Amino acid sequence: MTIQQVTDKTEIVDDIKKILESLGYEDSFAHQLGPDTCFSADLEMKSIDVAKLIGGIQKKYNKYDFPFEELFLLNDRPADDLSIMELAEFLFSKRNG
Repeated sequence: MTIQQVTDKTEIVDDIKKILESLGYEDSFAHQLGPDTCFSADLEMKSIDVAKLIGGIQKKYNKYDFPFEELFLLNDRPADDLSIMELAEFLFSKRNG
């Protein structure tokens, strides 16, 4: 499936959860992964883990030009913690770009 074929943000949430599970976050996270799960506060992800997640997203959708810098840098400053849903909304908004 390509990102352009996605019709609903919940599909992206499910894909992100699957990628996180493949990276071992299902086993290490006490709660079920959900849309409100935050990458830093809840999963304690480090920058290398975020890079692996981004690589998984790019591979899943066969799209390597998502402008992730728009998501992670706001006004040239690092963004606060992001949730799975916030990432899904970003990807959904960029699916045709």
